[in-house]
Amino acid sequence: MLLIVSICGILFSPKVAWCETYGARDAQGSFVAKVAVTVGDKEVTIRKVDPREQFASISLKLNAKNKELIKNVASLELIWLGAGNKAGKPVPFAGPLYDRNTKVFKESMTRSVSLKIVDKSGQNLFAGKSFSELFTISVDKQTLVSSESASEEERTVKLGRGQDVSIRVDRTSLAFNESNYKHGEWTDVDNRTGVDQVIGIHIPEGFVFAQIVRRIEQTRIPKENWGRFTLPADSGVSFVLIPEPDLPQLRKLNGKDVVISMLQGNEMREIRRIPIKVSSDLLGGALTSEPSSGMEPKTPPAVGTGTSTGTVASPAPTKARPQPRPPAQGSQASRWRVLWDWAMPVLILALLVLLAVYNLFFMMPKIQVLEDRVARAEMYIHGSRESIREELGEMKKEMVDQIRQECGRD
Repeated sequence: MLLIVSICGILFSPKVAWCETYGARDAQGSFVAKVAVTVGDKEVTIRKVDPREQFASISLKLNAKNKELIKNVASLELIWLGAGNKAGKPVPFAGPLYDRNTKVFKESMTRSVSLKIVDKSGQNLFAGKSFSELFTISVDKQTLVSSESASEEERTVKLGRGQDVSIRVDRTSLAFNESNYKHGEWTDVDNRTGVDQVIGIHIPEGFVFAQIVRRIEQTRIPKENWGRFTLPADSGVSFVLIPEPDLPQLRKLNGKDVVISMLQGNEMREIRRIPIKVSSDLLGGALTSEPSSGMEPKTPPAVGTGTSTGTVASPAPTKARPQPRPPAQGSQASRWRVLWDWAMPVLILALLVLLAVYNLFFMMPKIQVLEDRVARAEMYIHGSRESIREELGEMKKEMVDQIRQECGRD
């Protein structure tokens, strides 16, 4: 019976949310845990490791690759929790403390013990995602990393100290299918060594768009420098590839490799290959049909009726092409009716677009101003509540001390 109850509890219990510890390195290089992050299907919880620690600033930056999260940022809410998990009133993530240009939310976290980010969009924006795929967290202007990343960085061998571990590539292959061939795929290349490296990225022909970008500076590397450029220590680049939509080009692209070479002087020290795979749906002609060879079927020559010597065979009679008939008068009315049937939806669509533009440029700013005012009022109420709570705590402490003094005199 106990075994059956345990199995039922495992089967019918909700999904377990995995917890990660994020922190930073101190002056001695040791990893210091700051927060514990738990990612669920509909909420993300950020809790202080030391509840007594006060963060002068905590910032959350949206992951630029997560387009769905950026598009639905207005559906996110923040809930500050104090001691005893006492929750405050939810406030919008994209409120007055959110910078729409940098996609960063920034606020202090002194009295609160934890913070919840709740998804109200109904699209499960957090489901199946790790915290790094959603946000980048910084505390007191210091970007935090997970304890696993810190441990892996400690295990990384530096150049000149034993075996060289040169770069890290986040993909082992590039696969293109109907869902990603239009917008392409990004690949990250990181320099895991403690010194600058000279690398080259060789991209085969067959891509309608290819670009290599330095992640920290957000600058593009010129195409003529792709074969040899310097990758600074503890930095990385990202490159995006969008294949040609033409079927023959896709067939030529399938099976080729993106070659990443590590150079030492004029010699090639190491080579990484990323094979390119194109799905059978695209290769089967889902995008474009194969061009015809341009050859018309041959017809056998016509045989004449003459069989005697010197008699020329008469060619087969050719059929005259039918001449186009002039349009009937009754068809003009039906043509105008068809044009009118097409014009009416276009006019209605144009009116709807004008109405949407009017709402976008005239009504949305007013609504945004009202939302910002409400958010400021809620933040003010939140601050006042925290101040009152602190004052009540001090009064309680003073009263307890006074009672103890009076009891001691008696």
